Amino acid sequence: MEETVDLRNQPELKIVFKTDEFEVIDLSDPKNNGSYSFSSLNKVALNAEKANWWFSAFTVVIEFFVGSGSAKIYNNKAYLNLNMDKRDLKIWLIDADFEKAKRATELLSKKSVFA
Repeated sequence: MEETVDLRNQPELKIVFKTDEFEVIDLSDPKNNGSYSFSSLNKVALNAEKANWWFSAFTVVIEFFVGSGSAKIYNNKAYLNLNMDKRDLKIWLIDADFEKAKRATELLSKKSVFA
């Protein structure tokens, strides 16, 4: 049975789960596109967006001395990291549905050999 998890519409990002493999369709980063075997998957990690406090603090100090006063908090963007035998994929989840990304991570973990 085939299942598709649509993570984003524009640009399209989805993962199609098939019996023995999964297909990544990532129009924002075409090098991620392709079909991959579940047996080659070693690790799946979902990284949420979080504040980069070190860089944010550094910019506040610099902007204090420069006098621009436009300090802001910088974030590390969310991504899905797939570690495989011959390749690693880092799928950026910018403007993607994070709950659906959690679902895709669960499916990848269940169907992979390492689970």
